[in-house]
Amino acid sequence: MRLWKFEFAVVAAVACSTCVSSGNDSLQVVAAWEVPLPTAADRAAFKEVLSRNVSKSSLLHLDDVKVRWKELEELEERDDGIPVGERGTIFLGVWRGKHDEELIAVADDSGHPSLVWISFLRGKHAALAKNFRESTIKDIEIRWPTARALPVLPGGQLPLFSDLALTSEGYKIKRSAIYHYDLKDDSALLVPK
Repeated sequence: MRLWKFEFAVVAAVACSTCVSSGNDSLQVVAAWEVPLPTAADRAAFKEVLSRNVSKSSLLHLDDVKVRWKELEELEERDDGIPVGERGTIFLGVWRGKHDEELIAVADDSGHPSLVWISFLRGKHAALAKNFRESTIKDIEIRWPTARALPVLPGGQLPLFSDLALTSEGYKIKRSAIYHYDLKDDSALLVPK
């Protein structure tokens, strides 16, 4: 798989509200978790958790594009506003099909190093995606008890990291960002008043 394909799929699947709102609900994020992975050993253990859950189905495979991502950063002068130290350390995608026919989950820590966000998509084959999601989340909760669920917007996207606040109830969206996400003042996704 080429890096651009992975990057495009991540952007399309996680951030593209137009795609989701146009009826392609297989691209909706249905669950997302933040997993603290401060060391290389933690990242290797996380990759092993994904590999183990992927291996439960002959239809799934895991792509690790970290090396290609780093090579791209070195080759190209990036002017994306992300400082070098915040560009991430892990870039993983779970796909259905030998030719990457469907993205099932994506994990990276770009913009929030050592705090990996894994997003689980609804998928066209919802039962397959659900089985992978449920078993992976269970393993994450056991291995990393400080992992936290992330709020998923009604349209199936994630808010920006900078728009989140940690509360006693977990992550909530800052009230100052209410209009970025077209949320009502009484939304349970917002920091309580």
